[in-house]
Amino acid sequence: LLYSALGAAALALLNLASVALYTAAWWLLQLRQNRAAIALIWFEVLAHAAAGSLLLGWEADFHLFLLLFVPGIVVGSPHRGALPLMALLLASYAGLYLACKAWAPLSPLPAAHLEVARWFNIVMVFGLFYAVAAFYRRRVRGAEKVLRQLARVDALTRLANRTHFHERAAAELSRARRDGQALSLMLADVDHFKRVNDEHGHHAGDLVLAEVARVMAAALREHDVLARW
Repeated sequence: LLYSALGAAALALLNLASVALYTAAWWLLQLRQNRAAIALIWFEVLAHAAAGSLLLGWEADFHLFLLLFVPGIVVGSPHRGALPLMALLLASYAGLYLACKAWAPLSPLPAAHLEVARWFNIVMVFGLFYAVAAFYRRRVRGAEKVLRQLARVDALTRLANRTHFHERAAAELSRARRDGQALSLMLADVDHFKRVNDEHGHHAGDLVLAEVARVMAAALREHDVLARW
């Protein structure tokens, strides 16, 4: 609609084609064809940036969309594998600049319309960079949360592990001394547990530990701490 209003019919048709390609990429993602979907998105952005720059000229800032590949290349590539891709992206950027200097604009717009198109692209790139950064931030925070849980939770019983117990115990002892309050510590043992392992196997022993942990956890108050020693 925007490019139709600006009198850039070719770019309006290009945007319709882009919508079709992104719809196809979304469909491929639903089918778990991730590589094909990503390749289609790369093709669309490269083609869109090149066509827009050649049609309206370098000043329309379609070339800024190529910079959106930088975070994906750096994060998604193996060690040192990002350098060749970054060099290829830089070469593509430079090649597009030279092509625009030689041939663009193939379909020039009035200066006022070109300014609208330029700022539309700038706003779009800022918004997409924000979306990309927010995506990676969520991924990093999610990974940190998982790592913290792995470092503090016993995998079998889902209780606090010994490391987490030491941290909480030190904090609670310090608080109890400061406030002059009593503090209770209970150490519980499972009777005849060695016999369970010997007669029924370690898998059965694991089931017993997990069930004992579940029963004990259900009997605690919200601020109590239950850990596997």
